[in-house]
Amino acid sequence: MEAMLALGACPRFTEDRVDPVDLFEILRAGQWAPSAGNFQPVRYVVLRDREQLGRLEALAGESRAISAHWFPRYRDGFSEHPDWRDVPVAIALIADPTKGGPHIHGEATHVHAGGLAAQNMSLMAHALGLGTTLVTHWIEEKVKVLIDCPRTWDLVGVMPLGVPAERVPRRRPSRSEIVFQDAYGRAWDAAREFPFRASVSPTPEI
Repeated sequence: MEAMLALGACPRFTEDRVDPVDLFEILRAGQWAPSAGNFQPVRYVVLRDREQLGRLEALAGESRAISAHWFPRYRDGFSEHPDWRDVPVAIALIADPTKGGPHIHGEATHVHAGGLAAQNMSLMAHALGLGTTLVTHWIEEKVKVLIDCPRTWDLVGVMPLGVPAERVPRRRPSRSEIVFQDAYGRAWDAAREFPFRASVSPTPEI
């Protein structure tokens, strides 16, 4: 829990390089994430080339400009993106829709697998003293062209990776706002169901 609470977006990184051994471990963490039917639909494109990362930064600017048309906060400088030109290494996660679950609504499970892989990778990066986050704010087809992704596959997101120069604190709604009993909207009485929590330090509501 301590590791999960310490995760956070990393908008800036130091100039330190990422050790190839650490990169291997982070990719291995993604490899061993679960997927529906164990179909393993996710593939990983490691981006190190400085010119390619520069082009990724240009695409990030395009996505911000489009969002700024509708959302004032982007006009005020808000962004989910780091400066990709300064990122030591990045990993694009792409997913094959033909390897989705065979059940009803299973067509989305290849993207779910990408999210599970990204969480595994984030936890491993944190354990190694590195920072990352899954950036999904893109004009998808343009990033797919940049990394030569198969046309019918989906871009899950791109993860910058490096030694964090800063971490952005996260906030979360309280559990009373997001957890319900038996049906949505029916209050969940945590104190009644889990009285042992009274003697345990509470998890911060962040």
